[in-house]
Amino acid sequence: KNFKESIIFASHDHEFIQTLANHIIVLSKNGVIDRIDETYDEFLENEEVQAKVKELWSQ
Repeated sequence: KNFKESIIFASHDHEFIQTLANHIIVLSKNGVIDRIDETYDEFLENEEVQAKVKELWSQ
């Protein structure tokens, strides 16, 4: 529980992501990277962040 290193993973399992992730990294099709310091549920519910993600993917 006190793991001090980083793990990068991809998953379609909502519960797994919510349990493990404390930061979300978004990669766009153009290689733009954005780091969001929220849980996965907060990330999904944050309308401002979702608008930014949509903008990154529409460029």
